[in-house]
Amino acid sequence: MIVRRMLALLLSAALVGGLAPGAALPAHATEPNDGAAAQSAAIELTASDVNPDYLAYLNGETDVKASTLDLSYLGDTLASGVATTFANDLLPESFDLRERGVVGPVLDQSQTQNCWAFANLGAAESSVLPYYPTAQLSRAHLAWFTYNGNEEQEVEGAKSYPQQAYDTGAWDQQAIGTLAAWKGPVLSSRVPFQAAYVDESLRYAADFHLQDAYYLPTSLNGITGAAMKPSIDTVKRIIHDEGPVTVSIATHGNHWHGTEFVEGVSRQTMYASQKIDIDHAVLIVGWDDTFSRANFGGPETELPENDGAWLVKNSWGANWGESGYFWLSYEDHSAIYGATLKLESKDNYTGNYQFDTMGWRTSLAVSSGAGAEDPDAPSSGEGAAAYLANVFTAAGNETLEAASFYTTDEGTSYAIDVYLNPAEGDPTSGTKMGGTQTGSEAYPGYHTVELDADLRSSLQKGDTFSLVVKLENPFYKNVVPAEAVIGRGAAFQPVYVGKDAAGNEEVSYVSADGISWTTLGKSLMDSKGTSVYATNVCLKALTREAGGSGAVWPPEEPDTSQVNGITVRSTLHETQGEFPLDLPAYEYLDLRSTLEEGGLRTSFDVFLPAAPSSAEGFSYSVSVLPTSNQKVAMSFDGGAPEPLENGRFGREVALDDVVSRTHTITLTSNDPAGLKGSTTYELRLCLSGLTFDNTTETVGFDDARLSVQAPDGTWLSNGDRVSAWSVVDGLQPHHLSVFDRNDPDGEPRYRVPVPTREPDPTPGAITIDFTRETPNINTSSKSLKASYQADMSDSFPLFEDTPLEPGRRLYFRSGGLSGRFDSTGISYLDVPARPAAPTEVAVREATSTSITLAFQPDGQQLEYRLADGSSQHDGWQSSCLFRDLQPETDYLFQVRKAAVMPGGAGQGGLGSDGGDAKNAERTDDGRVDAAALQEGAFASEAVEMSARTAEALPSSFDLRMTGALAPLRDQGVYSTCWAFAALASLESNRIAQGNADSSIDLSEASLAMLTYQHRALGEGDPSALDRYAVSTKDEGLGARGLLTGGTWSHAVSTLARWQGAADEGACPYLPPSEPGDYEEAAAAMDAAAGTTVGSDAVRLDQAIELPSPFATGSGGTGPAGGEINEPASSYAGDASSGAGVAIDLLACEKIKEALRQYGALDFGMHEPFEGDGYWADADVEQGIWKHHWFYDADTANYTVNHSLSLVGWDDAYPKENFAIVVDGVEHTPANNGAWILRNNRGEGFGDGGYLYVPYEERAIRAPVALAAESGRDNTFDYAKNYQYDSLHAVGLQASWGDAAKAANVFTSSGDERLEGVGVWVTSPAVRVTIDVYTGLADPTDPESGTQVTAAHTELDALNAGYLTPALANAVDLKKGQAFAVVVTETQLYDQQGWALMSSTIPLEGARQVGENPDGTPRYDSVPHVDAGQSFVFEHGVWSDVAAVADDLAARTGSPVGNVAVKAFTNPAGTPVEPDGPPSPAGPDTEDSGNGGSDEARALVRTGDTAVPAAIGALALAVLAACAALAATAKREVTSSGSLLSRRASRRTCRLRPRE
Repeated sequence: MIVRRMLALLLSAALVGGLAPGAALPAHATEPNDGAAAQSAAIELTASDVNPDYLAYLNGETDVKASTLDLSYLGDTLASGVATTFANDLLPESFDLRERGVVGPVLDQSQTQNCWAFANLGAAESSVLPYYPTAQLSRAHLAWFTYNGNEEQEVEGAKSYPQQAYDTGAWDQQAIGTLAAWKGPVLSSRVPFQAAYVDESLRYAADFHLQDAYYLPTSLNGITGAAMKPSIDTVKRIIHDEGPVTVSIATHGNHWHGTEFVEGVSRQTMYASQKIDIDHAVLIVGWDDTFSRANFGGPETELPENDGAWLVKNSWGANWGESGYFWLSYEDHSAIYGATLKLESKDNYTGNYQFDTMGWRTSLAVSSGAGAEDPDAPSSGEGAAAYLANVFTAAGNETLEAASFYTTDEGTSYAIDVYLNPAEGDPTSGTKMGGTQTGSEAYPGYHTVELDADLRSSLQKGDTFSLVVKLENPFYKNVVPAEAVIGRGAAFQPVYVGKDAAGNEEVSYVSADGISWTTLGKSLMDSKGTSVYATNVCLKALTREAGGSGAVWPPEEPDTSQVNGITVRSTLHETQGEFPLDLPAYEYLDLRSTLEEGGLRTSFDVFLPAAPSSAEGFSYSVSVLPTSNQKVAMSFDGGAPEPLENGRFGREVALDDVVSRTHTITLTSNDPAGLKGSTTYELRLCLSGLTFDNTTETVGFDDARLSVQAPDGTWLSNGDRVSAWSVVDGLQPHHLSVFDRNDPDGEPRYRVPVPTREPDPTPGAITIDFTRETPNINTSSKSLKASYQADMSDSFPLFEDTPLEPGRRLYFRSGGLSGRFDSTGISYLDVPARPAAPTEVAVREATSTSITLAFQPDGQQLEYRLADGSSQHDGWQSSCLFRDLQPETDYLFQVRKAAVMPGGAGQGGLGSDGGDAKNAERTDDGRVDAAALQEGAFASEAVEMSARTAEALPSSFDLRMTGALAPLRDQGVYSTCWAFAALASLESNRIAQGNADSSIDLSEASLAMLTYQHRALGEGDPSALDRYAVSTKDEGLGARGLLTGGTWSHAVSTLARWQGAADEGACPYLPPSEPGDYEEAAAAMDAAAGTTVGSDAVRLDQAIELPSPFATGSGGTGPAGGEINEPASSYAGDASSGAGVAIDLLACEKIKEALRQYGALDFGMHEPFEGDGYWADADVEQGIWKHHWFYDADTANYTVNHSLSLVGWDDAYPKENFAIVVDGVEHTPANNGAWILRNNRGEGFGDGGYLYVPYEERAIRAPVALAAESGRDNTFDYAKNYQYDSLHAVGLQASWGDAAKAANVFTSSGDERLEGVGVWVTSPAVRVTIDVYTGLADPTDPESGTQVTAAHTELDALNAGYLTPALANAVDLKKGQAFAVVVTETQLYDQQGWALMSSTIPLEGARQVGENPDGTPRYDSVPHVDAGQSFVFEHGVWSDVAAVADDLAARTGSPVGNVAVKAFTNPAGTPVEPDGPPSPAGPDTEDSGNGGSDEARALVRTGDTAVPAAIGALALAVLAACAALAATAKREVTSSGSLLSRRASRRTCRLRPRE
């Protein structure tokens, strides 16, 4: 039981869509009733939480196949108060159901994974064996129709070939759902074990009907957690009163123990002392309280605490364990108890009206109106009630006899009503038949309730009738059992399940009060976000043909004594030289039953295994095992009878002269009470004189000794073909009769079946592994016969490692390894030709030691390798990154299109109507072209290309030497390091561009104030409605965020709004007026900052988050300052500073190159206090100041709490300078090398304001480069900024394989040209695709307008961050015109260059920074989003972010707001020249944003509250005081100059559009 399906990945891909749906639905569905009985109140449905172990299985996290149902809510009340037949009886000390004759023989599941079928049918058989002692149910039929069929494959996932059902695990409820639908059980003679073909006509064949199935109160969620188990007495009571109980256990691990024979007894035991994943289903048939704990072996500490064990029947054959049985400790920690099943005659009912052919998959809570309680909360004992109903149409004249349904709780009560011809929409509106039948069910599970006489309606063909059941649970609130499809996503709509044969919707009803009804066929979600499509309620109506009478149950027991089964062990004793060898073979005789054609079998030919020709000598012996509670005696060749013990093999009987004679064993079964007649079974033991040639399909025999008669009565000669009498495996075989040559008119000596034939290959019998260039053989034998010739000449065995020849047609048929004849049908596969080589690809990035080549997600992915094969990259790799190269060296690469595996290949042809095979292409002779059902491609030919690495970086570099640094700053007592570091990077970049000198001085006060007190950029700017939250350090001090701290992304989010980069003179940085008195200075800086909105001296062009210096992280959002402390590298990978984090030399190289290209980098690290012991001691004699070395020596899990500037490096900086002593132990880095950092603490800190940190320091985050627009004289690229977002961004991960998008819809405020966008990229190596739509027909669909194809823009962003790409072409907009900017972000590959192809959606979002006093999460910001602004596209549906914000927040882990995309415009009609349009702040023009510049200065916002414009006047009034305080702070101020706007030519340093 319970192993992973071969196609789990296929279903897993669909499942993830259900876990992370795009158009996220609420956790329940609410809709008003639209039927005849519709009421004003809405009906609310809530799906029970899906078993997490089922999700783990589908996601590939475990091999355990689990139920969709999580029954962990069930309590153990059965043992205390639930009435059972012998509730007041004392249970015996030991008990064995075999003594009652209700346990069938031990069978062997062989190599199948159908232990679940053996266990459940073993339990079911026990209820019929007293009346049909030899009945054996078909395990193959149950497995086949559990997984094969349109509905089955839609719910469970497609199978590559029908026989794969034998290789697939399942769970008890799955088997019960199949049997409850009357898909079986059938007797094994109708569908033998592992039948290669099962006719579709047998789908709803049944030799018995499932009547009841009782579920034990146990936790199916115990697979990966602590299992809640029922009491031992509860399990005993059910076994004693009802029958065997299935149980799942863990067979892997060292839990088995076998003892040697002691006084004729050996023991096979199992005890798992710890919780471990289950992987096998077996059957409990008894117990023994005195079974010694010592039998479980192992040391004392690993033994159970007490005696006592279950007697368990296995399905590994009678040669295993104690003749197929073992003992399981009561205390086993792996055991998950299952169910017991009860059958009755198939003649009890003739009709089964049902919609739920897949059984109980979810439980629904039903309530009226909103505010339903959590249905999966711990049981409170309050319970719940609900109504379920189905409306059926009578197919003939019949009588309604019974109802069947599941109950989800223990002690559930029911009330049943029947109505004739109800109106549509109200199942209770018809003519009520009789009264209301009430009752209760002690056990949860499946139940059949015979209706009272007054409810047994006479139905005429065409009558509609409704079956209405009220269920009331004492504990569990999810009352309604429902069929469902789990985890397929919110957009899933079934094709087969929930519909009738004609494709019409089946209609099930549910109600909270029996008055207002709603239908199923609804997409729901559980509380964890897993999609649950509820198709129908689980409610069946059972009928009988008019005038008929049901079978009497139970029937009379047979009047003869019969065994339940006979197992024969034939042993070949072979000698080769000095080494004897015993080879046992086991045969489970098919005794048939009185229900089957031919009746009970009592005569058998048992063929002994043939000895190999290499044997020097051989002999045979035989032993017989009866399964019976009768007295069985054995007689050999007419000798004296000897008694046999039930369930044990008798003595070995030696067989002499088997070549020339037949031996006979006679078994006689007698009733111990002497009330029944005896039955004699004859076993004839002989060697078969017939052999079959599978290639020629002929029979061989010694015609001087034997005569052979065909099934049609003709006599065969040695070597004759027997093809005509070979049937497809699974059908009843024909037999050849073997006679003595001298007595052809006498009785045949024995009969031998003609070998069966392999079924014709299905269209998906072969798919192609395009990577290995070999076939995938989707048959149970994994072997075919193949040829590249149509007549199958020159055929060869085809295995899964046989190379395929591209461009040729491969013919094949089934045949070979199983002993069966070949199939008669031939199929073919057109093997595709090898594709042509790709064109030469571009070089995306070249450093001194690495080359990154272009990655192409459209079309076929590429593979790469070094052409000379001289390095570790001599094989093909999917990574486009080559590292560890030599500087300034030319390299020759080979590039090819990678092999592409098909999607859904070979999945057709498995349904009840042939599935996709019906529409597959066929040849003129009717053969199916297997390739017609798949697509794929081999790897192409390769193209060669050359690339050169960059020059080697210098061993040291210092921006102080280049003059690209502004003067040192001092943040003083405020927690504003994040603002200083961000603007220092921006200042340095302007100097590096040549657009400023070292006197540049941007206002940190402006950035800090405008980050925590949002102002509108223009009239109605909606981005001002978001806000960053101040910390508890600010509360009551009036510091307005100065003590809160922040991150680089705080700074970038404000700069991206075109705020926070004013000149220092416009908003000076002011110290507190008195120590600890922050309010006056903060108010002054806030007021001044408000006057700078729309008049920044510098505008942000891009912020580039560089890779982490450590291999386990790819960047950092590490915060700094104030209360905000997070792990040093929280962006990806290991966030700790623990050991084992390796330096990424390539990342360090990229950081160094960025430092040279952009200037100073925003850097984060942990800044300890002086007494922490992590500041290295100074060497005053060498002139080295104290506190300029830092090294945490991997001794503490430090987090980033400070931002500063990275300004250089020195590879030779001595490691000894960082030696520190912690707890008496000296720590020193392993290698030389250090980063040079500039602090924000003034010149008095460290070495004139600078410090060194070793490369090996882990308490740092990835650096960030802030680059400014490159225009001179305060001229900018764009006039307006359309925006909704003002917070840092988070990346919403889309479902695997889902092409998710994000969009913002804006309305143009004038005639203008859309020329660029601003967009956050939350992952490195992302392809950004930008499209613009105008004239939207539907404001809720950003793509409902006209796509401006000329504006389509693509670019590859190597790093995460914030970008402002120009559109490929500008878009003309009219005043009042709605337009949408649609962005797709696809992460192409990871840091190592390995393909990812996952979509992310950039949203502004909060980050958790702690907890509030009441324990709720505390976030650093409060996002705001209004309807009609931002949209996300997932699973083919656009959703308004405002409507699904809560669901998106659940996926990101914190509140989210708008899509983080902006739109930049310039006035229309302005020539697009380098000098650009007029200034946005000049006379007679509107300010950048959604309003004019006058409004921008007249409206100041603090958080969400508009402050009167008088504050602006106050701001101007305090400027004089600001200037005086600024002088005290010794700050240099540069003139802001004139605000002349320009349209800059695009910068070469920008990320260019895709080539």
